[in-house]
Amino acid sequence: MTIKTICIVEPLASVNYLATRLKEEGFNIIAIVIHNNFASNSPIAKKILAKKVLIKYELWDKVINFDYQHDNLQELAIQLAKLKVNYIYYGCEYVVPFTDQLNVIYASKNGNNPKTSLNRYDKFAMQEVLRQNNLLIPRQAIINKNISPLELERITDIIKFPLIIKPNNLAGSIGVYKIDNQQRLLDTLIKETEIDQFVAQEFIVGDEYIVDTFSLNGRHSICQIGLYKKEFFHDDILYRYMLYIAPSEPIYTLISEYIIKVLDTTELNNGFAHTELFVTQAQKLYLVEINPRISGASGFLNLIAKQCGGNDQVDLLKNAVNNLPITPYPQNKNGMIVFIYNFNPKRIYNGLQLDLITSLPSYFYHAENIALGTKLKVGGDLGDTICFIGLVHEDKKQLEKDYVKLIEYEKNDFLLKL
Repeated sequence: MTIKTICIVEPLASVNYLATRLKEEGFNIIAIVIHNNFASNSPIAKKILAKKVLIKYELWDKVINFDYQHDNLQELAIQLAKLKVNYIYYGCEYVVPFTDQLNVIYASKNGNNPKTSLNRYDKFAMQEVLRQNNLLIPRQAIINKNISPLELERITDIIKFPLIIKPNNLAGSIGVYKIDNQQRLLDTLIKETEIDQFVAQEFIVGDEYIVDTFSLNGRHSICQIGLYKKEFFHDDILYRYMLYIAPSEPIYTLISEYIIKVLDTTELNNGFAHTELFVTQAQKLYLVEINPRISGASGFLNLIAKQCGGNDQVDLLKNAVNNLPITPYPQNKNGMIVFIYNFNPKRIYNGLQLDLITSLPSYFYHAENIALGTKLKVGGDLGDTICFIGLVHEDKKQLEKDYVKLIEYEKNDFLLKL
């Protein structure tokens, strides 16, 4: 079998997991790291740049640094041709237009359409294209930084409170708020000086699910479906757990069919995707957003998928590019990821009380997300998660018991070393 070369543009999501798994499966791997594409003094840019520091460049066969302001795509394409690159994929949300254009210049047969790039990373546009193709979407509107109070009132009269606002072109839970009234909306817009454009959306009541996929030339493969539990905590949205959903469960088929329509409609025909959606009590499905890259949480979602279903997203890529069938094994394990936060306002991170975690009957794996010596935030967004804890067990009730115990430890501040 010929060794293939995969290029990942701006590999920020689960970067070390992705590189390690691609190497395990025999691929040559190249990373393109982009510089000068964000205002370096913005808090959002600092979070993104901090992630780049975590990239283990030694895992990659080659790292290409691309200066957004001075380099050009034609020269980059020539460089990739010399390296005999077979596939070029998104490594995060921010590089969709860049990657789509690069694939065209490179004359790749496995890229996405640059004329529809907006539908794969702009949160407002991806909903609108679903609406145009007769799929349900929440009521929504764009809120720009300098919007007038009169226009803002007109929008909220249509969408109604409570509503969700989120940055139109960012990822994770950065800048996402549940808003209950006009004054809080105004206060939030004033506070978030670094975000130029929000999308306001109807607050959908239902269960939230994630779907991890890989696609090649419009052939979509599902890696896993998971049920999210999230909680609102002051201004933050806390991720509490992700529970693996077995293919035998009725909801799996309903969501699978919907996700294929979403990927087709947004023309995400090539590459990884981590898609989020709501399912209401009436079994109506609403897209939350598409994240056109491998799933995050430091690779934890893929670890759980591989434990419970036999394949992660890299397995799906390997099988697709080599024209091999997907061979899942019967699901006989249940899996869950638990997200741990800090609620002590004076806490400095000195490590975990590992004995409390590893002694749980369903304990499988954990990964710390915060550097030692860091002053911990109370609550926070997904990037402020202290650690991810993977639980795997044949008995789903054991997962539930261990989850309750972990949350009790977290509440009582037992999980962190003094």
